[in-house]
Amino acid sequence: LREKEREKCLRSKIKHTHIDSMRTNSTNKTWAIKVVIGFFLLLAIYRIDEAVFGGGGGRKARNGDRDEELIFVGGFGRSGTTLMRAILDAHPDIRCGPETKILPEFLRFLTGLLQQTGFMEFVYDADRNAQRTIDRAARSFVQTFIENFGPAARRYCTKDPNTARYFAYLHHLFPKAKFLLMVRDARAVAYSFVHRINAQDHNMTMY
Repeated sequence: LREKEREKCLRSKIKHTHIDSMRTNSTNKTWAIKVVIGFFLLLAIYRIDEAVFGGGGGRKARNGDRDEELIFVGGFGRSGTTLMRAILDAHPDIRCGPETKILPEFLRFLTGLLQQTGFMEFVYDADRNAQRTIDRAARSFVQTFIENFGPAARRYCTKDPNTARYFAYLHHLFPKAKFLLMVRDARAVAYSFVHRINAQDHNMTMY
């Protein structure tokens, strides 16, 4: 009887040990699954951050529809465009750098070219989709130039007073962008030019 009791007790211990081992293995498996899921979740978040914001915790430009990220500031010289640039640049999510000088010249050249009827007819004869191709190229150049004209940011702003002349075409290229046209009393503008610009180096009669 004692032998049978010992054997029964031993079997019971083995059974409980096996159950405890199964529970431990199950716990380990659950923990391992959670670790794997957590790893892939972090990886997915990192991928999303890279794809949507360009990495850096959302500080860089978005790679999707970036129309909404652009802000154009323009107006006549001495009308307050620099003050507006400083105000916008003070925002932690906006980078509004100094005047590029290049964008107004690029837009002047491109819009002048598009207004040359004879030349554009020749272009359209070669490619019926030339206007769309030109617009896409112009959009890519303007956007890439603005985004790379300084440090990365969530939203990009450019301040070139003379771009105001081309706001209509820029709105055609970037229909969701924001446009700020600075308007100041003409007398104050003239006064600012006279007192802030060296008259010996500039022809003031045009103002």
